[in-house]
Formats: sequence, C-alpha cells, structure tokens
Amino acid sequence: GWRHESGLRVQLGFHHAIASDLVGNDFIDTTGRLTLEKYFGLQTSATVTAFVSELDAQSAHPGNNLFGGAEVVVPRQLSPASQISVAYRYWENDGGFETDDFRANQVSMAFSYRH
Repeated sequence: GWRHESGLRVQLGFHHAIASDLVGNDFIDTTGRLTLEKYFGLQTSATVTAFVSELDAQSAHPGNNLFGGAEVVVPRQLSPASQISVAYRYWENDGGFETDDFRANQVSMAFSYRH
C-alpha cells in the first residue's frame, strides 16, 4: 500500500488460486481489489473498496462466474476501546451458472468494544 501525508492511503491487491473440491473439480479464482482510505484526524476515516473476482469452475459447470462490487465504510473511534461504523455495500454475481446470479445492496451499522 501507499500512504500520503494528507491521510490518504491506497492499496491494490491481486489474488490467484487454483483449488480442487472433494469430488475433484478444479476451481481457478482470480481477484483484484482497490482500496482508498482517507483519515480525518485520529478518530474518523472513510474507506472505499472496489473488487472484481472471476471464478472458473472448470468441470463443475460451464462458463465463468464474475463476482464484484463496492463498499463504503465510515468508522469512528469513540474511545480507545470502542468504535462505531456505518457501511454500504453493493455486490453482484453474474456468470454461466444462472441460478446463483444476483444483485444486492446492504447497509449496516456496527459497534465494537475491545476489553
């Protein structure tokens, strides 16, 4: 990753894996991810992440599945032990196996406490 003195942080990630399931079907998973994070002082930040993944199921079913989306998260440190965050996520799956195609939106709020 890269971090600028203005509080902006950029991360770029790439993942490629080949695995087999218990039946012997091969799966090839290739994923790319880009994250931008901006700090606003010591207690608040905003993160935007976009990702795309291609799953090639080889012999399990024809075609490839494309999975991707974006997420925005705004966490706020309330105390040294507690944090609250609000997030929005959009993701979708589209590919040769039509029964698992979907589009989804999710909004969440989380509170965490470390003792």
